[in-house]
Amino acid sequence: MKKRITKKVWINRKRHKILMLILIFSFFQCSQLKKLQLGDPLPYKFKGRGNNTYVLTSPSSASLIYKFKFAGIKYKYGVNEKGIIDYISTVDPDFKTEEGFSISSTFSEITKKVGKKLRKERGWAYFIPLKSGWNAAFACGRHMTDCYPNNNDKVRFFFKRSW
Repeated sequence: MKKRITKKVWINRKRHKILMLILIFSFFQCSQLKKLQLGDPLPYKFKGRGNNTYVLTSPSSASLIYKFKFAGIKYKYGVNEKGIIDYISTVDPDFKTEEGFSISSTFSEITKKVGKKLRKERGWAYFIPLKSGWNAAFACGRHMTDCYPNNNDKVRFFFKRSW
């Protein structure tokens, strides 16, 4: 009789461990956020958790910022009044665009590959649009656009926005 009870207890413990492992694994899978894109709504569980910090997304626009990390890269997400992501930026040194550019890329490296498609938004930044949808931003001086970028100037930040 004792052997039978011991065997049942052993089987139940083994089932219990397997069930717990499955539950833990599924919890971690469900808690992983997908990489957020422009036009995505801010996930419900993050609404109201911002620190009321705003970022200029152009010379005349600001968005409420949320900071998230995906695949080891830190991003800032700007959210409009409807809770939709309308701006994404990063200064993470590990980030690389599809073209291979990073924060350590220089103005001359980018213009050689992409061409001189430099745009200026006075008081905000100079930037070069990339095929990947990212923009490489350069800033100079107190007002960010006081001088034209030099060949050795490095990217200040990468950004995407919905307009």
